[in-house]
Amino acid sequence: MKYKSLILIVAIIFCFSCEKKEYLDTIFKNEILKYQEKFPLPKKTDTIFPFYALSFRKIKTDTIFYISRYYVRSKVHFESNPIFEDEKLKPTQIFDFDNLAKKIIKEYPESKKHNILKFPRSEHLNPTHLYKMNGSKTIFLKEENY
Repeated sequence: MKYKSLILIVAIIFCFSCEKKEYLDTIFKNEILKYQEKFPLPKKTDTIFPFYALSFRKIKTDTIFYISRYYVRSKVHFESNPIFEDEKLKPTQIFDFDNLAKKIIKEYPESKKHNILKFPRSEHLNPTHLYKMNGSKTIFLKEENY
């Protein structure tokens, strides 16, 4: 009887330790997934590493962010920033230098911590979507093509 209880306790602990970590607020993540569904990434190759990028900025009193598609030409460059990715979310890098998204980004995944200053600029793919943050709610503002 003791062994059955012990096995049950170990099994329960194991199940809870396998819980998936959520890095992003659900509503925010769903907005990213909408963009990703509408604008898929090009196929990854040995020389092209595509990803989605989000960048947060403050304009007057508003917090805005952009979503766009990019690619780089080396795996080291690709891994230089934290990459948010799971079974639904495609590779996504989030740039929030002023900590504006602290309410919707629960935790950043680990990165390889390479010196990004030695890499060439990432290549941009259109379109870019611009959003405004209202608490944890996102409001679509416009689509831009550069």
